Amino acid sequence: MSFFESLANSIDETIITVDRKQQVTFINRSGEELLGIISESLRGKKLSEVLENDKTIIPLTRKAVRELRPISGNNAILKIKESYRFDFSVSPLIEQDKATGAVIVLRRTFDMPGRMDEQFESIMYLLSSVAHEVKNPLAGIRGGAQLLKQRTSGEDAKHLDVIIKETERLDRVVKGYLFGVRKPALNDLNVHEVIEEAFTVLDHEIKKKKVVLKRSYDPSLPHVRGDEGKLLQAFINIIKNACEAIPVKGKIEVRTKPSFEYLIEKKKKVKRRFAVVEFRDNGPGIPDEDIDKVFMPFYTSKKGGSGLGLAISSKIIRDHNGLMKIGSSGKKGASVEIYLPFIS
Repeated sequence: MSFFESLANSIDETIITVDRKQQVTFINRSGEELLGIISESLRGKKLSEVLENDKTIIPLTRKAVRELRPISGNNAILKIKESYRFDFSVSPLIEQDKATGAVIVLRRTFDMPGRMDEQFESIMYLLSSVAHEVKNPLAGIRGGAQLLKQRTSGEDAKHLDVIIKETERLDRVVKGYLFGVRKPALNDLNVHEVIEEAFTVLDHEIKKKKVVLKRSYDPSLPHVRGDEGKLLQAFINIIKNACEAIPVKGKIEVRTKPSFEYLIEKKKKVKRRFAVVEFRDNGPGIPDEDIDKVFMPFYTSKKGGSGLGLAISSKIIRDHNGLMKIGSSGKKGASVEIYLPFIS
């Protein structure tokens, strides 16, 4: 199996490739499950036989190949055993400035939390697959540079220091992607201890910007059930974002309290107890038009930002059966509220 097929098969979205004659050349595992047919039996068949009764995607596939440009759309309806609604994208496969076919990506349309999970997990599995391939060569580069440094001095040694430092930075990024796809291992824990550990990890950045920390912890708050490492990662991301947003000598407040929220579970309204952790800063705040975008993977307004910090944090909290809310008061700062269920 090729590396491309391994990547495609790790993604939850349906991926179909066709040649110029609209004949299917590949379909990934998600597509096989959706259609209920194995890939081998579909290869060579016309796309119109695979996506029966479709009046949207097939014509746009021809258009994408003809015009050498990607096309995307929302809420296409396909009848596969029953009617499903999809977001889709069609991109031409180009070799030597000519289209040899097209790749079609179908994404089931769910309610918003479901869609966010589906899209985010697809992205994270793709990134983790690439990270896994990069990890070993990266270790080799770092090891080789360390050995060379032992025999070198002067300017050459400084250049090797840069190589070692950058490979270590990339190694942390790679480990972050690999860590991001792991499901949480839930244990009873004190959320205040995790918050304090996050402040300890970021102690250098906090002191460098002379940030004033204000804590308001509820000492009677019961334990929550969570993954300490995952929650620590979420809190670090949120605090780091606040540190980067506020001016020198800015302020970050953290407050904890119990809360009751109504959730819809199996079409029934259920009252569930939560521990609420609120982070608030006095930075410039978030523009109203950006509030709905901040949890989207790769969305960032920061120069050099990855756009994954809040997206990863939100996914971690959802994996804990909690929820995360973000707010802003104009130019008076931003707030993030995290709801984590108490031990039931």
